[in-house]
Amino acid sequence: MRKKDFRSSLIWLVFSMGVCIESYRLGMATLRNPGPGLYPFGIGLIMAVISLIVLFSSTFGEKGTGSAEEPEEKVNKRDLILVVILLFLYAVILERLGFVLSTLFFIIFILTIIEKKRWYTAISFAVLATVMIYAVFNLWLDSNLPRGILGP
Repeated sequence: MRKKDFRSSLIWLVFSMGVCIESYRLGMATLRNPGPGLYPFGIGLIMAVISLIVLFSSTFGEKGTGSAEEPEEKVNKRDLILVVILLFLYAVILERLGFVLSTLFFIIFILTIIEKKRWYTAISFAVLATVMIYAVFNLWLDSNLPRGILGP
């Protein structure tokens, strides 16, 4: 696991440095008059700090109690392909059915088919998640989500 942490933290560190460099090119301005690069630069710095923490903990941290690496989880290729197909279908039906119905169906299918949850659990979680996402993006942030067959 330590090798994976080391490699992934290096990749994220390089990526965060690229984000910082490119956002600096956009212009930083000041805190009272922020430029377009200030926010991405801050996010890049946060990513770099987290990457460095993981990098140092994977390099200098305590070794596990066992000498062997932790076994990798087997990737279920069927589920992976099914998720990609469901994401594609979600993108196709989003405009036609609208955000509410397509998100509701997508979450239900993911939870029942991939996660093997019971129907009542999947439906209740899907309704709750869809309502919360709708409230945040449509009501609070005033985004225009596709209405589909439910709207004018």
